[in-house]
Amino acid sequence: SSAATSGDWSSAATSGDWSSAATSGFRSSAATSGDWSSAATSGDWSSAATSGFRSSAATSGSGSSAATSGEESSAATSNANAIALACGKNSKAKGVIGSYVVLTEWDDQQKNLLLASMVRIDGKTYKPDTWYTLKNGKIVEARE
Repeated sequence: SSAATSGDWSSAATSGDWSSAATSGFRSSAATSGDWSSAATSGDWSSAATSGFRSSAATSGSGSSAATSGEESSAATSNANAIALACGKNSKAKGVIGSYVVLTEWDDQQKNLLLASMVRIDGKTYKPDTWYTLKNGKIVEARE
């Protein structure tokens, strides 16, 4: 399934495997659930959220957030002052200089949260447009 909207305060939501939702506009939101789902937004203060195995969320715009949960999920943001949150076993996140990535580490059964960590992409310690994951308590570069 898929849904797309545009305009300020717009929203789109879908559910089901391989579903997608996309919005554009100030304070817009997109949400999906299901394996291999994706959500994307553009516009300041937008949000994209997904859940499911290998799901992805992406956003652009100042103050925006991309959040995803599920094993091997990914979150990305392309604007400073934005947040990419990847919450799931072997999940990954990336951003640009000035943005933040939040990562989690889980036990093997993905039942117990072991650690959550947030860093600012500064261009020195953490590089822009580089996927990161949390492994053994440390934020490290992830495979693409």
